[in-house]
Amino acid sequence: MSKYMQLCKDWHEHLQATIEKTTNPHHQAILRNLQHHAALEQLGHNEELFSGRFIVERPTYHFRGLGFDALTTMQGDEVRRFYEHTISAGVIAFACAYGPPQCTFLVADWGLMAFFRAAFIMDGAHFLAQGFEVDDPAARYIAMTPVANRWWYTPEALLIGEDVYAIDEMVVTKLSPEEDITMEEFRDAISPYLPA
Repeated sequence: MSKYMQLCKDWHEHLQATIEKTTNPHHQAILRNLQHHAALEQLGHNEELFSGRFIVERPTYHFRGLGFDALTTMQGDEVRRFYEHTISAGVIAFACAYGPPQCTFLVADWGLMAFFRAAFIMDGAHFLAQGFEVDDPAARYIAMTPVANRWWYTPEALLIGEDVYAIDEMVVTKLSPEEDITMEEFRDAISPYLPA
């Protein structure tokens, strides 16, 4: 298994372990929403993600870094189009622990926060189009950056929005064939975390 696929699985497994040890029902519902949201987002199941079960009708997202030049706000349909573009561009996007200790999820009645690494795997041509320097448009690369993320929720544990702040520049690395992740491998690893 690719070391990056293992990092992705570790993040999901740690989130599952956090859900299992959380005793507050509202906090557990928030964490479960995040688990389902992440899996639906990563696998491109946008119809279900925006069905009303997981996200409010008009969510608000704030991004700083991650390819955005300035603080960027997206609302409503802009959020949905952002997810759709990521999948249509063939991007494999996931979260993984920043390093020891394992990713910590800080949950409260209003929502939760976490510190992790955001990772994006795509062809060199996509990185070139976004202004990154790579030496082979046909090769596969991974970009990673540490991120502080805040998710806001309703009393019913529906996502209101996200604040996503990259705390450093993205580091882009060419992948060897052994390090790359195929969409089939990714789907197999993430599918167990989809909602029933």
